[in-house]
Amino acid sequence: MQRRLLSREGDNMPALTIAQGTPADLDDVLALLQTAGLSANGVAEQIVNFLIAREDGRFVAVAGLENHRTAGLIRSVASHPGWRNRGLATTLVHRLIERSRTLGYRTVYLRTKTAEAYFARFGFRRVSLEEVNPTVLASGQFQGEECDATAIMVLEFDGPTS
Repeated sequence: MQRRLLSREGDNMPALTIAQGTPADLDDVLALLQTAGLSANGVAEQIVNFLIAREDGRFVAVAGLENHRTAGLIRSVASHPGWRNRGLATTLVHRLIERSRTLGYRTVYLRTKTAEAYFARFGFRRVSLEEVNPTVLASGQFQGEECDATAIMVLEFDGPTS
């Protein structure tokens, strides 16, 4: 499903759309993640779980949600430099949190080197590796030495899963 955002008829603003990722988006996603210094590990396998933002058809931002049964993993949140600090990443993260609720996840995790305060605004809190759901630990995002240099954060939802 594709949604048009941040543009109204007659306001001369470019059309911004957000849609589910497809394999055709992979090269753009990988290039942006490289520019942002984020891991591409597992992106190809998860691309359909990503949200892709475009301005008049041009790729401008991405954010992904890995499915791990009762838990999710938000990953690869990045915007092109010209789209930073405009609220687009916040919109994508809010949508992934809502998708997580809809899917019935009890928890959503993420790893970050530099954005701990940013994600705390959504209700995420820092946890130790030992506190992470074991199914999430199987993600490529938790493999390798780079994991040691990141904060691990969790957002917990109230109520039973569906």
